[in-house]
Amino acid sequence: MIRGNVVRHVGNASDTSLIPLAIYVDSCPGAIVADNDINLNTSSPIRHYTVGNAKYFHNQSPDGKLIQGYYYAETRYWNELTTVLSPTAFTYDMGSPTSPANTPADGGSPPSFTYAGLWQVWRLIVENNIIEMRLDPVLDAIPDPRGNTTAIDLFAGGAVALGYPYVFQEATIRRNVVRHVDNALSNAPAWYHFGIYL
Repeated sequence: MIRGNVVRHVGNASDTSLIPLAIYVDSCPGAIVADNDINLNTSSPIRHYTVGNAKYFHNQSPDGKLIQGYYYAETRYWNELTTVLSPTAFTYDMGSPTSPANTPADGGSPPSFTYAGLWQVWRLIVENNIIEMRLDPVLDAIPDPRGNTTAIDLFAGGAVALGYPYVFQEATIRRNVVRHVDNALSNAPAWYHFGIYL
């Protein structure tokens, strides 16, 4: 991720050669380039080449204009979500592959789609925890269904099964110690106590 950088010449000097680049990403499996402020004369100062999945968002010039990413291997600009106007409206650059940023979309009827707010956890790290789960208070064959325990739970209510996007985009769960208190054994049925539930 390349985020929140300010790139300019000393004293905001101008370079008419149009050669300098602010950000150039090459030979990476993925990249996110976001929220960078760039003051260069080059028409496409942020570019990627052999990148598996490149994403650009909210990179701007000093006057607040969008600086669109550029895919150098195919000599075209890389579309991105440009401006979120409200929870139910946004703008999106949809010009031709060689068009500059802020080019209006071509004419014709747009496809049908649904747009709404989406709450997601982008990156989550759960590590180096010691978690002791209590036993079921009844400890019989039919325990209280409210008494099950989970140490690490990333469950989003079956969102994917209902047709919604994944809530948890990326998660790293490592070096955690999970056990019952005092390493006690549980007589509860299977699928009742979980160390990690995703």
